[in-house]
Amino acid sequence: MAERKGHGGEAKSDEEAGAEAVARYLADMTGQLESMARSSKLELLAYLLAMARAEAESLMLEMRSDSPSGPR
Repeated sequence: MAERKGHGGEAKSDEEAGAEAVARYLADMTGQLESMARSSKLELLAYLLAMARAEAESLMLEMRSDSPSGPR
């Protein structure tokens, strides 16, 4: 399995790097969608999108801390 260097120089598999990239993308996109929903007064939808963004950000942090030489 191929490995890549992450932020702290730790080795990451392509699968782990891909999952982190997807989580980062989802956090960004749901943040943008949340802003659109709030500006249109769609408060429940904005709340749900905020929860999805928070989950994606949490997963990104978890993936970083699970890496061998990542921050703990």
